[in-house]
Parts: sequence; C-alpha cells; structure tokens
Amino acid sequence: MNKNISVKIFISFTFLVFILAPTASAEDMFYLSTNYHPNPCSLYKVDLSGNSTWLLDFTVGIKDYHAIAASVDGTYLIAFERTWSSGDLRAVVKVDLTTVPPIETHIGNLSTHFNHPNYAGQAAFSPDGTLYFTSELTDELWTLVIPDGPYPATLSPTRIGGIITAGVQGADIAFDNSGTLYILNNPSGSLWTVNTSDGVSTFIGQLIKDNVTYGSNTGMAFTPDGRLFVSNNTTNSLLEVNPADASVIDIVALATGSPPVTVNVRGGDMGRAVWSLCEPHVTDLWAGAGQNDTTKGTNVGTVTISNDVNNLYVTYDITSPNCYLTELHVYAGAEGPGSGAPGKFPYKEVFSEPYPTSYTFTIPLSDLGNPANETMLYVAAHAKTCCEVDTFAQCETAWGWGVNDFSFFNFNTKKWGWVIDYTVCY
Repeated sequence: MNKNISVKIFISFTFLVFILAPTASAEDMFYLSTNYHPNPCSLYKVDLSGNSTWLLDFTVGIKDYHAIAASVDGTYLIAFERTWSSGDLRAVVKVDLTTVPPIETHIGNLSTHFNHPNYAGQAAFSPDGTLYFTSELTDELWTLVIPDGPYPATLSPTRIGGIITAGVQGADIAFDNSGTLYILNNPSGSLWTVNTSDGVSTFIGQLIKDNVTYGSNTGMAFTPDGRLFVSNNTTNSLLEVNPADASVIDIVALATGSPPVTVNVRGGDMGRAVWSLCEPHVTDLWAGAGQNDTTKGTNVGTVTISNDVNNLYVTYDITSPNCYLTELHVYAGAEGPGSGAPGKFPYKEVFSEPYPTSYTFTIPLSDLGNPANETMLYVAAHAKTCCEVDTFAQCETAWGWGVNDFSFFNFNTKKWGWVIDYTVCY
C-alpha cells in the first residue's frame, strides 16, 4: 500500500504535533496520529499545505495514542496510550524520528491512576526539555522523566497540581518560546495560560473571528517566531491565533490533492514547533573544467542535494543564458562511485528537444540502505550541457563541484570529475 499521500484531514478529536522536522529545506512540519480504538493508529508527517507522509502504525497496547509530544531537538516523539478499560496498558512509547522508518519503543506504562477515563490527554515538551502531560478526568498537570532503559521501565510521573479553572477536557497544551504554558479548552474554544509551579490558569480569551467562535479545537503549537496555530475539527483547518487575546488571525484549510484522499484523523497531540535545521547542499555545476581546473571551465549552473524521510533529491539548474541539459548521470551511496564512467551510474536521463534547463532525480532512500540521520553519502552529479554560440551549440561535460579527490574514481589522467559529500538530515 502506498501511504505517501495528499490528504483531506478531518480533525475529529485530533491533536497534531508541530516539531523540529528537519527536511532538506526549512519548513514547518507537524506530526499527527490517525484513528482510534478499535481502529489502527498511524503516525503521519504533514506540512502546512496538507501533504502527508505515512511514517508508522503503532503496535503497542490497543494502539490508540491520544497524546504525542515532540522533543525540543526534534529527534523523537513521546506518545501516550489513550485507555478504554482498566485492563489497558496505559503505555508510553518513544518514536525515534532519526531512523527510516521511525522506530517505536515501548518505554513503560503509567500507573492505574491513569485508567480510562483519566487517561493522559495532552502532552508537550517545555523549551528546557521537561515533558509535561495532563490527566483527562482529574484535570491535573504532571511531569515525566523518561528513563534511559532498559525498557519497558517503571515510570514515575510527578504531579504539579490541578489545572484550576481552565480544565483540560478535549484540549491541548503547548509552550511558547519563553516557556509559558498555554492550554486550549473544549468545547468553549477558550485559551488560557497555566502556571507550571502550581497549575493555576489565567483566561486569555475565546477563539473568535468575524463574530464566529471556534470551538471543537484539538491541538495547538507555537512556531519559533511566536505564531500560534490551532487545529480545528469543525472547519478541518489550522487556525492562526493571536496568543495575546485569542483572536483568530487566519484560517488555513487542510485539504490538498485532486481529488483529496481522506484520512479519518483521531488521537494524537500537537506540540512545540521549531524551524528545520537542515538546509539543502548547493554547489556549482562546472562545464569543461578539465583535470578539475575551474579556470579552464564555465560555471553554467548549480546542483542542489536534499532529502526528506523517504527520498534523496538531486536537482540540476542551468543559470547561464542560452545553455541547457542534454544528458544527466547521478551516483549516490555510502561509498565512492568507483567507476569514473558516468554511463555506469545507476540514475540517468537523456533528453530530446526541447532541452530542459532544470531536472530533479528522486532517489528512494531505501535504494541507499535507508541511511540514518547524519550519515555521510557520496554523490557524483555528471551532466552534458550545451550552450548556443552564434549559430551552433557548444557542448561540454559538466560536474557538480565537490571533493577534488580522484581516488573516488578509476580515472585515467585524461578524465576529471568531483564527488560531493552530503550529510543526510531528518
């Protein structure tokens, strides 16, 4: 089953997690869990355009994870099982986001205090890395230290206090960048701050835009520049909210695709958001630079390398006027290419008129052994480029600039080329 989909997201009893989502370009991403008992619960990564990528199906307990929180560095999620009977595990799992696919580890179970209907309802990490969560029926705020293992381990949460006035029913919690804790209440659509020392809450306002009050909200998260987003079940959208007065600034629909593919999203949570730390690797595309001597060649464009959780992307862009691409050959792997013959590279494309000036190879990371975060890959990006000069085309071999080390190739002295060092980043 292909689970890389564009989705129309129905946010019924849904909570989303905005986290550090290190893709190859800086962008806001969030994580969500879908469906609830007795249906399977899946984890998806979703961007603000509504495009989603399936990551895993939860396997521990009854597989209904109503609260998920993202670590501050974005390398893992902590998910809390929503219980439906006293016999359920009250499981807490850790999802490692640095692996492909992510790895789920059962780290332990909460005590019977958190039996249904007093399950862990919402969760969030503070900027200092403290994990907070709430108990749904008793309106309590807790912290939890995740033990180092072995797993499953004994979990010993610490009670902070009752969340006075605001309550926690059907809501979410989130920290802003200064460490202030906010809570979102249902069904009133009210926003509060919470004192993390004693649980006392202070009313800010109701989510209102054009005299319409937005209740039935399910999750919220702050971006690094202080913007607050709320997931709304009724409108199937993200609401941008002013945290100073709770007024709704904008409504961003969560519906893409033609036609949209529907995911019935239930369970989960929405946590802290930060910008991606991963940036694409951009290097020059040199034509005619024999023996790797750029003084002999022409910089005709760029090669850009990036990745997401599923694929490596190698993009050629011609920037010189009247120039274009006629052939492309790409190698990518954990070791150097060995052969200096581009025709032996595994990824290739030969073009006919009209010749392009840009092209992207999409290489499944599974082809490369599913490299972990921060794994070094070697990429060789070869091209044949042509430039119109007067009435004829002057064509040259071109390479993406990189490591000036012929040991990567079985070259003789008449050939040239570079290998680009690229670090995988999730």
